[in-house]
Amino acid sequence: MSQESRVSQPGTDLERILKGPFQIRSVTLTLLLGVAVAGMLRFTRGLFLPIVLAVLVHFVLEPPVRLLRAMKIPSAIGAAVVILSMLGVSGYGLYRLYEPATEWAKELPRRLRQVEYKLGSLKEPVEQVTRATEQVEDIAKLSRPGGDDTVVRLQQPALADTLFASLSEFASGLVLGLVLAYFLLANEGTFLHRIAALITGASEVAIAGDGMRQIQNDISKYLFTITMINAALGLVVGCIMYATGMPNPMLWGIMAGVLTFVPYLGPTVGVGIVLLVGLVSFDRISDALIPPLLYTVAAILEGMIITPMVLGYRLTLNPVAIFLWLVLWNWLWGIPGAVIAVPMLVVVKILCDNLPSMAPFGRLLER
Repeated sequence: MSQESRVSQPGTDLERILKGPFQIRSVTLTLLLGVAVAGMLRFTRGLFLPIVLAVLVHFVLEPPVRLLRAMKIPSAIGAAVVILSMLGVSGYGLYRLYEPATEWAKELPRRLRQVEYKLGSLKEPVEQVTRATEQVEDIAKLSRPGGDDTVVRLQQPALADTLFASLSEFASGLVLGLVLAYFLLANEGTFLHRIAALITGASEVAIAGDGMRQIQNDISKYLFTITMINAALGLVVGCIMYATGMPNPMLWGIMAGVLTFVPYLGPTVGVGIVLLVGLVSFDRISDALIPPLLYTVAAILEGMIITPMVLGYRLTLNPVAIFLWLVLWNWLWGIPGAVIAVPMLVVVKILCDNLPSMAPFGRLLER
């Protein structure tokens, strides 16, 4: 080894030694920033939830508004037509569902007792295990010195109250988000371009160029397409419920379409609800198993074949990433966060595919 190599070697080793702490410091600062942002989002969701909903609705409704704009209809009028049409269809659907949903809510305690009676053969082993557990606890109390202990239990909010509060918050945020989405659509995305230019430091003309337009088109295409696919799945599930003799098939079809926005967990909850309704509605358990089984088959075909085939495998996300993202946004914003988590994740994935600086993070999201 030459003398020059021996001289340069200590410097190289020193750089390698010092590089580690600098990298650790950078990662630590990034994690601290992430924790601070998560805490801010958790305690300010009343402010940011309508904004996020507005941006997502803007991307979903941008294609039809753009189509009307190509037909020489001003953006302000086209945005109003599209949003009012969506509200009209949604309002009619809710009107048709209000009465059966209210009836099911009133009949739920009686129907749950019917399910308990039908599953009585499974109840006895569970009761035996419960009695054995209570006996073990009694023996432990007798062997413990000092007599009886006072146990203080904190009563948790009822599940129905928590669910109602989350849905009310989501509904109020959606109303504000629709108003903001109208202004974004009527503004033809200019405001979003200016925000992007302010954040990135690029010119507004560059932001509105072909690259940013392509990103916006990809996001709009995905959100619009996935909304149509979920609506089609809801229609299929509704037809299945009607063909198998389930009561209120429209109710369960719309439920299936909405729950599909939450991958894995949503269809699982939907199948469980349909199974419960089937056990109440049919005398034989074999007949009650047919609707949830067909629902499961339809959900598997949608998630494993139809959606990847229509959208392409480029937007097929890693299940681990989806699960962690759902847990994060459910913790941050509850049920509303879980509903919009995956659309937000796909927006992040599209940005990562188009921005070289975010490419490493995008590879983490790939299947």
